[in-house]
Order: sequence, then structure tokens, then C-alpha cells
Amino acid sequence: LENIARLRRNQILVDEMTDFSPVQLACMAALANTATRSLFLSGDFNQRLTLWGSRSEEELSWVAPALDVERISMSYRQSRKLAEFARSLARLQGSEINDQVSDFTENLGYAPVLGCSLATDGDRAHWLGERIREIEHIADGQMPTIAVLVPHKDMLAPLTAALNVEIADLNLQAKAYSDGEAIGKTNDVRVFPIEHIKGLEFEAVFFLDVDRLAAESPELFDRYIYVGATRAATFLGLTCQESTLPATLEHPELCYEAKW
Repeated sequence: LENIARLRRNQILVDEMTDFSPVQLACMAALANTATRSLFLSGDFNQRLTLWGSRSEEELSWVAPALDVERISMSYRQSRKLAEFARSLARLQGSEINDQVSDFTENLGYAPVLGCSLATDGDRAHWLGERIREIEHIADGQMPTIAVLVPHKDMLAPLTAALNVEIADLNLQAKAYSDGEAIGKTNDVRVFPIEHIKGLEFEAVFFLDVDRLAAESPELFDRYIYVGATRAATFLGLTCQESTLPATLEHPELCYEAKW
């Protein structure tokens, strides 16, 4: 009993709780001190990136029947255009988003940009280089944080090498982060596998080969797209290998530009 008591904590805090199953969350809740029974869960059902994760408030009530639910109703992370793009994605996926952009958010921002028929690392790197130059021009030389998301780890090395050739004249360096770590120089262009992007935030995010991701991960594709879109504060770019986007991204509510 003493060994069990040593495991208990006065408060249990679980971030990204939707990635855990109700049984997993109940095991975590059991670690709470019996005197406090304090459990705090934070997360967004629309950002669940596991097939076994929690999907509803009803499931959470099974974990902790006395749980109070408080909703965040104001979004400060993104520009107005990207916040509306993310809300449209959620609506098209059958989810209701109740948050709204703060009245204090003056950053209108830019619509997402789209590059199609980019089937080689050279094509992708060239397109990325052109868009990064546009960002530098808009930012008046003050390069913001940039992330590039790819469907699989096997894309990291060749894409990073090709991108470094493209952006060498900008005094920038692309760096691959295979395990999702976000360390490094501020002006590094960070290249991540999509599964490691949760919890991170960048001014500019590029989401590559979305059609490949749709074909290989149909169960989680909508979630990946939503999470990837919400990682960008001001600039969002999408690419695909084919000439058109996956059907779920081809909708009148979702508007794209060719460049910024």
C-alpha cells in the first residue's frame, strides 16, 4: 500500500488528452491523491491524432463523472484568414468550432497557397524556395519561424538536401527533425514528419504531399490536415503530387492562392 501511495499526486494534468483512450485516461486519473481527486484534462477533439483516442465528452464522463467542462471561446493564435480556413476545415469534417477570432486581432493575414504537380524533391524544394522568398519580402528581411511537414520520415533527408540548395542565397538552412524535437536556431527551416507537429507553432507552415497522406492514412487524414493548418500563425502552404487536391480539400469554402 505504501508503494501505491508513493505513486499518487495531489494533481494530475493531462495535455492533448484526446490522443489517449478513455481507459488510459482513467488509469491516469487513478494516480490522483484520494484526498484531492484532482484531474485536469486539456485538449481538442478535432486534433485527435490516434485511432484509439477519446472522441466525445460522453467518454470523458466515464473517465471522471464529476468532470466540469470549460470551453475556450476565443482564438489568438492565427491570423483572421487562417483561423477561418481552419474553422471551415472543421465544419467540412462534421465538427462544430465555437471559438472566434478576438476583436483585438488586427492581423488579417494571407490565404493559404497551393502548389500542384510537385512530384520530385527538386520540384518541391524549388516551390518552397519561391514561397520563402515571398515571406522574406513581406517580412522586410526579418525571417519568421518556418516549418515544413512531410508525410513520412523517408522524405526528410532528400527534401532537406534539395531545399538547402534552393535557399542557400537567403542565408538560411533547412534542418530535419526526425523525432519532432524543436531545438535549433530560430531561422532554421525545420522539416518534420507530420506525426510530431502537435504542440508546436510557427509563423509559416508548409504541408507537403497532402494527396499521398490522404491515400496512405485515410482514417486520420482529416485530423492531420486540421492540426497542420492550425500550426501556422500567418502563412500556410499546401502541395500535392497530382494536379488536384484530395476531394475533401476541394470545396468552395476553402480558397487557395498561387502565391502570396
